[in-house]
Amino acid sequence: MKRIFLSCAVVLLFIYACGPSLAERKRAADANHKLGLKYYSEGNIQLAYVEFQKAIAAYKDDRDSYYLLGLINSNMGKLDEAIDMYIKALKIDPNFSDAHTNLGVTYTTQKKWDKAIEEFKKALSNPQYPYPQSAHYNLGLVYLNKNEYEKALKEFETAIKIQPNFEPAYFQLGQIYDRMGKRREAIVNYFEAVKINPGLVAAPYYLGIAYYKEGNKKLAAEEFKKVIDRAPESDFANSAKNYLKILK
Repeated sequence: MKRIFLSCAVVLLFIYACGPSLAERKRAADANHKLGLKYYSEGNIQLAYVEFQKAIAAYKDDRDSYYLLGLINSNMGKLDEAIDMYIKALKIDPNFSDAHTNLGVTYTTQKKWDKAIEEFKKALSNPQYPYPQSAHYNLGLVYLNKNEYEKALKEFETAIKIQPNFEPAYFQLGQIYDRMGKRREAIVNYFEAVKINPGLVAAPYYLGIAYYKEGNKKLAAEEFKKVIDRAPESDFANSAKNYLKILK
């Protein structure tokens, strides 16, 4: 019996020694990850999901596959699963600012404001983060939801300093100034958003309302007509039609 046991042990050791090396596992994970990226870019999310899972199975420290699984789960509305994936990516690389930012966005969706703020600040603590405007913008949205307007203004303005053509930040500045009763400042920022992206619907709608409240009927009508032309079936267009009736 002892001889049989030793023989089995030798076989087990042989099998273990012949298992894939770390380099081989990394190569397999890289191949799965690249295939997953291909499927993801083509919009084949289900196949991408499978490949990213295979990548992690091959190499458990595949940071980017965890991150992309987080994005996929988030887009599918599986927020808790997305959070779990982002946290796993961050355990591998605590300085992964994209993961901090998207984790913050997920917490924002769940209205967990303080957790979201913490993640955006962690993203910004990395001086090598290539997209700090994104974290500043999302941090501004959190402060806006918390009605902390001055803090929100600062974050949106910082985002614009980093990326001067950052149209969403101009729009949000318009929203804040509207809430603060600073109509002229709101008009300036809505106008800038529309200038950067002429295809917008919400910005010209709110710009039209601001002009209407200022008593400038001509400019208000022009903006409302843009809304109707761009999105005729939208709620914005229906409301714009009502304003045009009033302006006649």
